[in-house]
Amino acid sequence: QGEAIIRDYPAVLGPYTRSKAQCLNCFKRIDCKNRFDCPGCGFPVCGEECARGKYHKDECELFECIGFTAAIKEVDEFDQQYSAVTVLRLLRVMEREEEIRKGEKKTNNEAFEHILGMISKLMDH
Repeated sequence: QGEAIIRDYPAVLGPYTRSKAQCLNCFKRIDCKNRFDCPGCGFPVCGEECARGKYHKDECELFECIGFTAAIKEVDEFDQQYSAVTVLRLLRVMEREEEIRKGEKKTNNEAFEHILGMISKLMDH
């Protein structure tokens, strides 16, 4: 077998722009049997734990703040309501990067610093 030369991580995790119902925290597909609508934003998730999960928390708070409630009716159909989620997550990472640059927020999280570095390189191009 080969040798690992580099290991990289994504800047954000999220659904494709046009997705069928999936949990916005653990990314499992949602079906009628395991559907639980998030009390904060209305997007289907696996349950209470995923509704409060670290991947879903930021956009849920934002959606709740602006009064948006997702209305995913059919779990087996593509739904464009998912299109904003990944973009919002990336924008939130960029916002945090700006806070750190301005000295408004400090972090010791190496993975987060790595993501910020990746985004910084993207912004320079």
